[in-house]
Parts: sequence; C-alpha cells; structure tokens
Amino acid sequence: MTSPSSPVSFVGRRMTILVVILAALNAYAPTSMDIYLPAFPQIAEELDASTSQVALTLAVNLVGIVIGQLLFGPMTDSFGRRRIVIITTVVAAVASLGVALSPTIGILLVMRFIQGLAGGAGIAIARAIAADVTSGKAAARLFSIFISLTVTATIAAPVIGGLLLAVTGTWRSGFVFLFVVDLILAIAIAIYIPETHPDHARTATGFASAGRSYLALFRDRVFMGYAITLVLAFASLYAYLAESAFVLQTQFGMSANQYTIVLAVNSAGLMIVGFLNARLVRRWQVRGLLITGLVIAVLAGIALMSFVVMTPVLNFERSVLPILVFMFVVVATRGIVTPNATVLGVERSQTRGAAGAVLGAGTFFGGILITPFIGFTPEDPAVSMSACMAVAAFLALIVAVTMTRSRKAQTAY
Repeated sequence: MTSPSSPVSFVGRRMTILVVILAALNAYAPTSMDIYLPAFPQIAEELDASTSQVALTLAVNLVGIVIGQLLFGPMTDSFGRRRIVIITTVVAAVASLGVALSPTIGILLVMRFIQGLAGGAGIAIARAIAADVTSGKAAARLFSIFISLTVTATIAAPVIGGLLLAVTGTWRSGFVFLFVVDLILAIAIAIYIPETHPDHARTATGFASAGRSYLALFRDRVFMGYAITLVLAFASLYAYLAESAFVLQTQFGMSANQYTIVLAVNSAGLMIVGFLNARLVRRWQVRGLLITGLVIAVLAGIALMSFVVMTPVLNFERSVLPILVFMFVVVATRGIVTPNATVLGVERSQTRGAAGAVLGAGTFFGGILITPFIGFTPEDPAVSMSACMAVAAFLALIVAVTMTRSRKAQTAY
C-alpha cells in the first residue's frame, strides 16, 4: 500500500506497525492534555498555585499544540519527516520528564508549553506520513483506523491518570508514564519508519517557503472547505464536551461515575464508526461518506435541539434518554467526518506537512471558536449545548457542500 509520490511500501505486518505508531503520534498531545485532569487539586496544593494557574497549564499546552503543528508541518515538507519526528518525539519525552520533575508552577508552565509544541509536531507529521504512503481510498482507510485508535487512547488517558494517581499518590507519575511511552515510541520510529518524503518532492527551506505553502492552501477554496468543515465539526463536539457534564449531572442528577460511562459509550461509538468507515470507503466515494456523516449529525443535532427546546413549551417532562441518544449520534459521526475530511484536504496539496498542520490545528481551533457561545442559557444548559451542537453541525454541512465541490474532488475517489 503506497502513494505514487512515496518510495516506501507498507504491507502486512509493516502496515500494522505503521498504523500503531501513527496513532500513538496523533494521540500523544490529547493524551498529555487529559492524563492529569484528576490531579488538578493536588497540583495546586503541592506547588502552592491557584486554581487559575493550574488551569493555565492546560491552556499553554493547547497553544503549544497548535503552534507545533503549524511550525513543524511545513518544516517536514522541506527537510523530510523521519529526522524531525524522531527529534520532536525525544523532545516530548524530555518535556514529559521535565513536567514530572517541576518544582514550581512557573517551570511546569514552560515544560507544558514545550510538551505541547512537540505533541503538535507529532500530529502534523503523523498525518503527513499517512498521506505519503497511501492515496485515495487506501488513505481514507488508514486515516479512519489510526484516528479510531487515537480516540481509544484519548478515552483511556484520564482513566490511566486516575489509576496512577491512586496507586502512586502523586500527579507526577502520569508524566513519568508519558516519558517512558515517548522513549519507546522514538525507538520504534527509528527502527520501523524510513523516510517517506523523498528529496525530489521536497520544498524550499525557510519561513518564506512555509509562508508560500500556507498561502497556497488558504487560496485553495476546496482545501479551505475541508479545513473549515473540520473546525465547525469539532466546534460541535467541543460544545458537547464543555456542557454535557452540567446537563447530565446538574439537570438530570447523574453521578460522576454514570457520567464517565456516558463519555466512554459516546467515545466508543466514535471509535466503532471510524472502523466502519474504513470498510465503507472501499465501496463508497470518500466525499459522499463525508457529506452523509454531516447530514446524519445535522439531523441528530436538530432533533436534540427541538426536543430540548419544545418539551418545556409543550409542558412535557424532559427525559434524559432522547438526549443521550441524539448526543451519541452526533459524537459518533465524527468517526466518519474527521478521517474523510482530513484525507481529502491533505491530498489537495503537494505540501502535505503544511496541509496536515492546518487541518490538525483546525480541530483544536474549533474549541476556541465555540467557547464564547457556550453557556448562553445558564439557567438551562441543555438549550445552550444543543443549540451550539446543532448550529455548528449545520454550518459544517453547508461549508462542505458548497466549498468542496469540484470535479477533481468528486471523480478522484
């Protein structure tokens, strides 16, 4: 299984190893964001920090992830993937150890930013490598599988963090765990992944070249259509993540354990749909599957919003079951939308590192975009959550239908 632009062929066991490594690279950044969430109170007490300072460690990490993708993506188009991904993975390991050893909140903030930079590089490079070694439907299958594995790792992160905290009694153990994982990952990359971006396909070096790569992407209407689709699709997802706890625990009285189960079930749905998408792309057009996933998300989002808004108007008792079902459907469709929009966007460009960086950063930008609109009905968070989910999903569909329509995009696969 190989792209025409790549001299490297991955089949059988070699492809399996590649998928696992790419999934680990793609999952590291979101895992590093989630693994220490249960330990926030302990960090504040141990480092004599305020809750806002501890929360800032999450924010600087997120900023680092976005910058890391945009910085290292085009760099790999010029210098190749292998050397840079090994270096950034080692840097991620060192930063993880630095976080674990941080004596003050200031040093912790610096280490978290560096950790985010290196993690963001991993996301961009993983997507670029995937596009290097596959194309068309094969690329869509690969993206579906490794993104699904990424979701699995992300689901496990807070659970692992909580278990390590319970066993060791310290929040630092989670980052020691990440340090070990990163070292193993760097060794695996060095052994199993050759250079996938040949010399003849590389771009000129320097900031000017990177700027030209990004400018070309921003001028491509179809590429920007896929990028904006991902931004809006993830804005819908972040609205669910930001408000579902208030809806289910505050309004419907779920316990923390019950809410955790809901999160796990919804994430499992996303993962299963991702694996299903890997099979569907064998027979269906990738763009057609993307539009289908968006349509399903819009219908579920509108149904969710209508149910939430109309039940008090009609004097009906609001039941939690329909809310759970509609939320599940919206979240699960990300397993179709994310891999298909990503592969279609990446394959629009010859500078796949830069393209993967923009698309990856866009998924995080979706959370930033939706934040000002979250909680606009504090007395009834279900209304705010459902409206944000439905509107963002609807806008994602409109953008995908209108901006990504092109003869090349529709006839290729």
